Amino acid sequence: MNLSERNRALYAKFLNFKPSRGDERRLRILEKTIELIGSGTGIEGTSFESIGKSLEMLRAHVAYYYPDREALVEAAIKLVISTVQNYTVDFVREAPDEGFGKVDGFVNGTFAWVRDFPTHPKVILLLYYYASFNKSYKDMHDRVRTLGADRLAAAIAEILPAKKRRQASAVAKWIQSLLTGHVIDYITTHPSADLDSVRKKSLREIHAYLKTI
Repeated sequence: MNLSERNRALYAKFLNFKPSRGDERRLRILEKTIELIGSGTGIEGTSFESIGKSLEMLRAHVAYYYPDREALVEAAIKLVISTVQNYTVDFVREAPDEGFGKVDGFVNGTFAWVRDFPTHPKVILLLYYYASFNKSYKDMHDRVRTLGADRLAAAIAEILPAKKRRQASAVAKWIQSLLTGHVIDYITTHPSADLDSVRKKSLREIHAYLKTI
């Protein structure tokens, strides 16, 4: 499956039906919004005017789909969340059941998302920022983190000794924090680092920790 086909499949999940022509235009606007936020333009330079100019659309065409910039940015953040969730779910589903397979699938899905959609993690940083002072975004962030932790905890519980399975939730949250830290470090501090090396480092650290439990 090439990237455009993967995008279409993800958008179908995001919209819960096959995108119509109007939906595809709406999604092109979201894609461009994510691209602008995640590039040198940043959130300050992301406007109906800049999006319309980039897509050779009138400002009014952008405004037809989104009433204001706040609604547009919120929709872009939700699309990014939907994308990374689908990546991790698909990678976990396809991972082997033996050993650390499912946990590795979660990690590999996260880094595949960073690789395939390099502007997306920067939009997640915007979510973190908004969540620091906006209750609506904080609730969104909490729901996303809880859902991801629950999925990961289910995989971790399968590999822990029976008497220690109640630790699965805490371990899942630790892994989430580790991955978040490595991804943020990669995109903000060491953008020239090799992403696959960061992925392998994450796996080594997670395996070492799991073996101590």
